[in-house]
Amino acid sequence: MKNQCKILVLTDSNLHAPHEGIYLMLQSLNKHKAIDTIYVCDRSDENNAHFYRDRIPVNNLTVYGIDEKYSYETRNTYKSERMALESFDALWLFLDHPVSPEFLIYLNDLMPDTCMMNAPMGILETSSKAILTDMRREIDCIDMYLPAIKLCTSVEDVELFRAKHGDTVLKALRDFGGAGVKRYKNYETDLKDTKDVQAFLEHQNRQCLAMAYLNNPDQSDKRTLVFRGQILGSVLRRAAKGGWLCNIASGGSAEMSSPNIEEKTLIDVIDPWLQSKGIYYYGIDTLKDENGRRLLSEINTLNIGGVQIIQDMSGIDVCDTVTLGFCKLIQDHHDQKISKGAFENWSYFFSELG
Repeated sequence: MKNQCKILVLTDSNLHAPHEGIYLMLQSLNKHKAIDTIYVCDRSDENNAHFYRDRIPVNNLTVYGIDEKYSYETRNTYKSERMALESFDALWLFLDHPVSPEFLIYLNDLMPDTCMMNAPMGILETSSKAILTDMRREIDCIDMYLPAIKLCTSVEDVELFRAKHGDTVLKALRDFGGAGVKRYKNYETDLKDTKDVQAFLEHQNRQCLAMAYLNNPDQSDKRTLVFRGQILGSVLRRAAKGGWLCNIASGGSAEMSSPNIEEKTLIDVIDPWLQSKGIYYYGIDTLKDENGRRLLSEINTLNIGGVQIIQDMSGIDVCDTVTLGFCKLIQDHHDQKISKGAFENWSYFFSELG
């Protein structure tokens, strides 16, 4: 890595809220001596439509360099310029969903040798709710940390699952922020009968994840942030009065918490698998079952929420840990490229010698 590197951040400022974690994180990253300049490429800027929307091969993007004053209030005050993708040493995706699979594939093909957090193909795989079924198939000992789940493609699949497990939650595979999550129990819930289930499936291209509803008096979920296996902090999220979804976007509230031994062991189990896919910074959501055990319900690997709440409530500089780790990740990536290049040069040299 050069003494100082240029970072490209992909985001969409139109979707930001005043306390978005990106501002804390980029202010922290901006302080590190290894960083020359951080540039933002905004999806809300129509000048970048050829990149984000049309996925036309690009030689340059409309970006703006930020400074220590970058914030929600100042985000639209920076002067933009045109820069080529090749100008950047690393990329950080701070995009909110929806992000299409086609864009992630396009980004991966455009910059296959660039250090990214997180890797587009890893995000593509882990952004589907079906990731839990993939983990169950590919990771040893994961079953004890998962609720009952099933990938369903028909009403019959759902009915068989509900007959075995009772109260059921159906999740659209690629909806986010609590959208596309429906409870199916009786006439008092979101989905009242098989006709509703049929309509739900048809709207979701006939695929959804069924998950047993975890009946526990403490109907909170817990978001735990992780960077390369290191737990950064946890926050409990509770549903709004009269509701059952705990998402802040759905009106829920938050309070400080800490991971228990089950969650720590769970992270030890899944982190190597996630890092093998280029997922270094992520959030896990856990729910309590009827025995009080916390089970994995979701993984978040794109614009991971919760950092502002955890940092404010704990007083711990979570962002500094992540940004230091990102700089180390860039350095490791650069060193690997040099080693690979040297190996290929020596291999070519010896092949020429016969």
